[in-house]
Amino acid sequence: MKNKEYKNKLIIFVAFILILGSSLNASITRSELDIQIYINDDGSAHVIENNEYQISGEDSINNYQNGLKSFSGGQENRNDITYWLSTIGSNYAPSYHIDADTGQENVVITPSQITYKSVTEQTARAKITVEYDVLSIQDGDQMKGVFFVRKSKPRTMQYILNADAIRFEKNEGGDFFPPENTVIEFIFPKRIMLESVKPSPNNLNQNSFPIYNIESVKWDDETLLPKFSIVFTIEQRLDEEMADFFRNIQDNIIDIITGQDGWADIIIALTIVGSYVAMQKINSKE
Repeated sequence: MKNKEYKNKLIIFVAFILILGSSLNASITRSELDIQIYINDDGSAHVIENNEYQISGEDSINNYQNGLKSFSGGQENRNDITYWLSTIGSNYAPSYHIDADTGQENVVITPSQITYKSVTEQTARAKITVEYDVLSIQDGDQMKGVFFVRKSKPRTMQYILNADAIRFEKNEGGDFFPPENTVIEFIFPKRIMLESVKPSPNNLNQNSFPIYNIESVKWDDETLLPKFSIVFTIEQRLDEEMADFFRNIQDNIIDIITGQDGWADIIIALTIVGSYVAMQKINSKE
């Protein structure tokens, strides 16, 4: 009788260990974060964040699939990052890693179906892409976005990285600590002159500056980005400057016409011109 009770207790204990082990193995972790930042002329940016996930355990796989099913059926949650907090957890949930406190637009979140690595071991992969625009605003005599943009000399705009827009863990000295297995890439506008960048990017083969017409700088799986900074300039062509000059004149005229006193200003201007022409004709007859 005692042997039977002992065997029953042993079976219960082994079952408990197996259940506990399977629950401990169940997890959703981010295996890679790939961030691409496309910089615009005004310092704003278009950002694409690709979150690759490793899913372990039947419970976690079901949890992700249920989250995906609810996400696909509910329009109100479709582009809300906080929706994924309960499914993935705060440590690895998708996030805005680029945020200049200037506002965001056109947010699109795209989760993938799972891809099994092993059906027997209940391991799978999934991907959630977060795509959005980071806006820029007028800040004194410069534009503020992912980059600060100001005119450094005639026809030349200087771009300085807004370090506060990078939402990695950071210390007081300005050193950034990206999440594990992170790739971060800044894709520049055309015709830039790179003045300085710290630390040296993985895709940069030269350390002498300036560097002309470089397309991007990229850091791959760095655990520390000390004194993180990027400075570049864009020199406007003379024909572009002239086009901007006449465009500004045109915009000013349109503002006058469409303003509150627009038509009154036009009538006054026409009256002045008409009076001048009439006086000229009278003088010519005399």
